[in-house]
Amino acid sequence: MNKSTVIYDNECIFCVKYISFIKRKIIKNRILFIGNNSELANKYLENFKERNEDTIFYLENESIYLRSRAVIKICSIMKFPYNIFKYLGIIPTPILDYFYNYIAKNRNKFTKKRQCCNGK
Repeated sequence: MNKSTVIYDNECIFCVKYISFIKRKIIKNRILFIGNNSELANKYLENFKERNEDTIFYLENESIYLRSRAVIKICSIMKFPYNIFKYLGIIPTPILDYFYNYIAKNRNKFTKKRQCCNGK
């Protein structure tokens, strides 16, 4: 993997809007974005045991980051002021993942279309 890779739920309106926002804010297009239902995503994830489709994956240098840790890694290569969020990494993962999971669980409430995220 030359570039870092983000695998996301490309059928979720909230997720697609989030990725669109990230694409405008990252530095020098250093991330490859792939929808989680593509063959390429399956190829990237075949070496990892994690297959949860309700999370975001960040792959870098043969390492995989999930949920809040993936978001923090993405923030670290975004333009100022968004790169400041990388400092949330000092907070323990279970606490960050609690908030990540809350947002993931309620993400359809953040969009106008109610049947986002596979109806969840």
